Amino acid sequence: MNAMKYLLLLCMVSLFACDDYLNVDSPSNFDNNYVFNSEEEIFRAVSGIYPPLVNVYSGRWITLFLPNTDVEFKDVSESPSARGEDYPCFAPTSIDSNLSSVMAELYKAVNLANAIIDGIENSPLYAQADLGKASNLLQLYGEAKVLRAMIYHDLVRSWGGCAIFAQTFFF
Repeated sequence: MNAMKYLLLLCMVSLFACDDYLNVDSPSNFDNNYVFNSEEEIFRAVSGIYPPLVNVYSGRWITLFLPNTDVEFKDVSESPSARGEDYPCFAPTSIDSNLSSVMAELYKAVNLANAIIDGIENSPLYAQADLGKASNLLQLYGEAKVLRAMIYHDLVRSWGGCAIFAQTFFF
């Protein structure tokens, strides 16, 4: 019985003693006060929007899903294709593997752009900026807004209203 008390005491001490060791701040994380107080750091943050876009626009999505204009037109075949031949006619099937990460990557870029726009709007640099005069800060702010608009345009063009529904509930 004595051993049981020591075991119970040891378990309780180990559960409560670990709290200080499990909640550690990483020295490699930067908070918004650090990032949005310097134009150089804001530039680095805006540059972080581009990698998810490179993953999408340098892949097969841009060459397979988008060419359905008056210049490039493809017809849907009767048999489903895993090579993406049905994309330009907006009829992708469940066996298509090329689009599995496209929407997730685009929303990753949207979330980064939203965080940057919010951070710039709440920064002291933006509060002190002359909004009638061109500056690097306003250029970075505009770049983040344009990238977000471009991504939303591609999401709505490709997936319609379900893209906005997906962001609301899943991303």
